[in-house]
Amino acid sequence: ARIYGKSDVTINGGRFYKNIYGGGDMAVVDNGKEDATNVVIGDGADIRGSVFAGGNGRAKRPTTLTYKENDGYTQTPDSVGLVKGNTNVIFTGSTLIAPKIYGDIYGGGSLAQVQGSTNVNIYAAHFAGQIFGGGKGNITDKNGKDNITDKDKTDLTFTYANVKGNTYVNLAHDFVITIIDD
Repeated sequence: ARIYGKSDVTINGGRFYKNIYGGGDMAVVDNGKEDATNVVIGDGADIRGSVFAGGNGRAKRPTTLTYKENDGYTQTPDSVGLVKGNTNVIFTGSTLIAPKIYGDIYGGGSLAQVQGSTNVNIYAAHFAGQIFGGGKGNITDKNGKDNITDKDKTDLTFTYANVKGNTYVNLAHDFVITIIDD
């Protein structure tokens, strides 16, 4: 699947237990060199997963694994969940009501590339996780298991979540930003 144009996601309330993506799930969002995704989360939104301004890709299949239908891997991770353009994620609210995010915040994608710049702007939020201007990649061993401690790099498979442009993270200090410490 492919979206030609911009993807806008606006959440102003409700509770979400899974991840939020500005891009597609294995789909390409193509808006040239313009803003391709805009994720705006405000008011009383309660996000229990992570927030990605980019798309959701798939891990690269290790060369030692044979293809199985719906195994969750791909041979071409660079184009799965790709965003062609800039990504934006904005958290907004007030001192009385601001969104809560219990996962991590990414300007990029999950196992997916961004062919532009990423922008993370937090004006009001309560968050428990970490904030990244880029995306989330993965490293697996020859059997497809997560294994980032293996010293033998010949048996590891890397799935990148590269950002081809710049990354910007802005934490506004004039509004309410609270770190939730469980």
